[in-house]
Amino acid sequence: MKKTIYSLITLLALGSSLYAENIETIESSTIETTDYTLPIAQTIPLDDTMIQTNTTEVVNETNNVNNTLIQTETTKTVANTNTTPKDTNSINMNMTDTDGKSYSIKASGNDIKIEGMEGKVVFIEFFGLLCPACKDYTPHLINLQEKYRDKFQVMAIEVQKHDVDPINAYKKSHNINYITLSNYDVGSMVRYVAEKSGWTGSIPFTVAINAKGEVQFAQEGVLSEEKLAKYINLYSK
Repeated sequence: MKKTIYSLITLLALGSSLYAENIETIESSTIETTDYTLPIAQTIPLDDTMIQTNTTEVVNETNNVNNTLIQTETTKTVANTNTTPKDTNSINMNMTDTDGKSYSIKASGNDIKIEGMEGKVVFIEFFGLLCPACKDYTPHLINLQEKYRDKFQVMAIEVQKHDVDPINAYKKSHNINYITLSNYDVGSMVRYVAEKSGWTGSIPFTVAINAKGEVQFAQEGVLSEEKLAKYINLYSK
């Protein structure tokens, strides 16, 4: 009888131990971990034109970038969608900056002639108030505008659908000393550059125009101040 009770206690203890071990194994095996990949670029709406960049999407997350919803799924990539009108072989228009000054523009092919900019190197920059990289780029442009003001001009177009007042507030808070414009006022110019350069919406985006009004390059991303200075000196000749 004692032997039987002892055996029963032993079995119960062993069963309890196995049960606890099994529970621990089950609990550890059901822990789910998910790696989220954040979107690598923004979607920039241009008036009635939607240009969408390649974007790695995220499970169960929604990013609201400039009132544009990006709902995502792991490792899924959004293909480029560019519905830019195809009838912009040339444009003649006026651009009004955020200070109310107007500029007459004549563009055809790789030539962009801007009234008042004759003999100057011009960088047309696409930027956004909500773009961290654009904010990092701004000090380079401020320094270059100050240093080369007699032969160089930055014309920065905000392409994230902000109007004049918030752009001017941003300009003041960052001590910007160059021309700023709103996409609301210069949408035709943005579409023309997008079509000619193949711009997919990534910002900052810089278009360099030499002193003769000829486009020299279009480049996405932040360029070093040293490299930009070399371009200014080269293109001013």
